[in-house]
Amino acid sequence: MSKGLISIALASCVLLSACGGGGNNGGAQVVGPRSNSESFNVGGTVSGLQGSLTISANGETIELNSDGAFEFSESFRNGTSINLQVEDRPFRQGCYFSDNQFVIRNDINNLMVTCSSLGTLRGVVKNYSTGAPLANSTVVLVADTGSGMAEIERTRSNANGEFSITGTGVSERFLLSATLAQYGSSTLVLSNSLTNPDLIADPLMLNNDLDEVFSGTAPFTLTVDGYDLATLPANAFVDRNNNPYSGAVSATATIIDPSSDPALMPGDYQVVSPGNGQLRPIESFGAVEYNFTDGSGNPLQLANGVSATINIPLASSVDPDTAPASIPLFYFEETTGYWVEDGSATLTSTTAGYVYAGTVSHFTYWNADDYYTSVDLVGCVENAVGRRIADARVMAVGSDYIGSSSAISNQLGEFTIPVREDSRVLLTARRGGNSNTLVVNTGTTMATLDQCLVLGNDSSSTTIKLSWGANPADLDSHLIANDLVGTNATIHVYYADETAVINDIVIDLDVDDTTSFGPEIITIPDFPAAGTYQYFVHHYSGTGNIVTSPARVELQLIDETYIFTSEQANGDPNLEAWHVFNLVVTEDMNVSVETVQQLVDEEQVENVPATSNNLRAMRLSTGGGLPAKDY
Repeated sequence: MSKGLISIALASCVLLSACGGGGNNGGAQVVGPRSNSESFNVGGTVSGLQGSLTISANGETIELNSDGAFEFSESFRNGTSINLQVEDRPFRQGCYFSDNQFVIRNDINNLMVTCSSLGTLRGVVKNYSTGAPLANSTVVLVADTGSGMAEIERTRSNANGEFSITGTGVSERFLLSATLAQYGSSTLVLSNSLTNPDLIADPLMLNNDLDEVFSGTAPFTLTVDGYDLATLPANAFVDRNNNPYSGAVSATATIIDPSSDPALMPGDYQVVSPGNGQLRPIESFGAVEYNFTDGSGNPLQLANGVSATINIPLASSVDPDTAPASIPLFYFEETTGYWVEDGSATLTSTTAGYVYAGTVSHFTYWNADDYYTSVDLVGCVENAVGRRIADARVMAVGSDYIGSSSAISNQLGEFTIPVREDSRVLLTARRGGNSNTLVVNTGTTMATLDQCLVLGNDSSSTTIKLSWGANPADLDSHLIANDLVGTNATIHVYYADETAVINDIVIDLDVDDTTSFGPEIITIPDFPAAGTYQYFVHHYSGTGNIVTSPARVELQLIDETYIFTSEQANGDPNLEAWHVFNLVVTEDMNVSVETVQQLVDEEQVENVPATSNNLRAMRLSTGGGLPAKDY
């Protein structure tokens, strides 16, 4: 049940005097003046109800549990202003009065209360690395209903990876999880509101790093790429009924390296303090998901009193010389979506690389994290014409730490979001369209941003995010468009010319990363003209190549997510440029994605001039080629 009050819009014709005198709310003609001493009844019919509904009239409440007629027991004097409200409703439904405020002049018996599904969720489950849809994934939606976390619905993705849930309800905290054999699980934290109840989310899942079977009666070590992820004693497991298990054990493990994308981690990097219940933020230094089952796929766990040693590989973006020598261990609590501190781990050098080594008494997602001191950023969200936007989801992602946080803009379009102090943070927003990305350097006190996040067009806003590994050190994004319809413009957005202004639309390279991992982010709030917009990745500096990096591009076009990886590109891996895709915009401004996935010679980006009608354009030197960077 939702305990919050629902405000219902007024009907356009409620009072007798406003309806031309021809009708009334009770369905009976009023003949002659009424005495103020007369009293009248109020009632009507409820339809579509699935659960319990509590409504009130001027403070008197009645509870309804099925469709049909209702009437308030109290009568109301002639001329009384009646205020009807929904006090409590089924969580997954919205219930609305035909009229909710009127002055009573006679008996009312034709009020209509209509209940229907509230909120929808749709999305596509995809492979994180390739973007391929994942069919038959188990998708579960859990929500904070006001009286605790409860499962809303469980479904499966179809052959195209698609799923939908009708009647999500409204909550400040949803957990959307997706699981599938051979993949690590995904858990997203979502929220909605009465004014914006619909949700779109695409769970992305990593392939397992390990999938093998061993005897439950013998000691065993799970090894991946030289890392001993877990060392288990003999006879370690029990079944779901706590009975000792001695059969074959199926083990899967997924290493989470969130260096280039903190969103790989389930949940939202928050811990509930056991003493006071307050939320505390954490940053990750690496994680592993462990799963153990019997031959029928039933879960197994460590027996009471049995422990195992785990090694969590250090996230590749973290310098072991500056990483904490000892760190808390956290496991992911799937029913709440929060992390729970349980034990500690020590930074240890192994032949495979650095790990955080610790001891655990059960298996799930284990994360080597540390707490950090946060400060608040205060900002605002608006659209392209400067109108403030409520209910936008704001995300803050650490650029020099592995963590994220979120907030929702209020009715004034304002938000307050906690982030790590003395850090570099990337801020974005989303509601319908995607916003630009702001790069913010935080201090030790609360700060107010000097510009709003600006949402792009609901029907065409686009962001392009490039990420990669430790090597090469510097990959660059290039957005190129020639011969745009109705303009003389050439667009070339890249590190030397970060902004293109065409037909008053600003296309920006919001983030240019030069020290491994990324991200680099290009924002297209709207498309200024018809034509073909080409996107390339260029190997600017550093050892290795684009393919071995590996590089990954995530294209967000309105509410669709497209993923491209350099490992799937065609051509010579030693070539220095990767033509990833084209965005084809027709004259009626419809946008489609044309996959290219071709490794090409770097001349295709080196010899393209800077944006031709941009006052900030940097012209290339006489010798040609790309200009040098000022690091």
